[in-house]
Amino acid sequence: RPRKGTLGICVDLTRQMLAEERARDLVQEFTAKNEALDRFAAAASHDLRGPLVTLRSFVGSLRRDLASGRTDRLEGDLQRVAQAAEAMGSLLEGMTRLAQVGRRQARRERVDLGRVAREARDLLAASFAQTGAVLRVAPALPEVWGDPDALREVFLNLFDNALKYARPEEPPQIRVGALDLGGETVVEVEDRGIGLDPRQGE
Repeated sequence: RPRKGTLGICVDLTRQMLAEERARDLVQEFTAKNEALDRFAAAASHDLRGPLVTLRSFVGSLRRDLASGRTDRLEGDLQRVAQAAEAMGSLLEGMTRLAQVGRRQARRERVDLGRVAREARDLLAASFAQTGAVLRVAPALPEVWGDPDALREVFLNLFDNALKYARPEEPPQIRVGALDLGGETVVEVEDRGIGLDPRQGE
């Protein structure tokens, strides 16, 4: 005679839930890495153009001096090439860190704004020479807390734009200054360029 009863089936879903959670984590990690790669590619294609022109210019000067037998100038030429290459390496390192800013903290240290502004100018030395541009840095720019590579990149972009969008009838003039507004430092970068279309104000 058949017996009446209840059949119970227990399925352990722990492994499945863990696998789904791991899959979500992998998708998020992949998305973050892809976004970081996109940021790095965009920054590299834009920010390295000016420094590369400067490096090529220094190499060209070195070749001309070699061809003309000006051995007395070779040491200075090599030093400029080495400085430009070192500065570009530092810029690349900073761009890599900035591309990963969503996953890693940027550096925070005391930064000499005047030094960083001059380093950005040196990375664009060839463009400054070609355009006859003049950079005036206030003699007593303050030190601030920040990421030196990020600040150098900001100056680099502002100077590069000032050179690109200068008025054709006069050499570019760029001025860097700073104001202390009750303990907050406001940095000013001013140029005499053609300005922005009001529609691009945002």
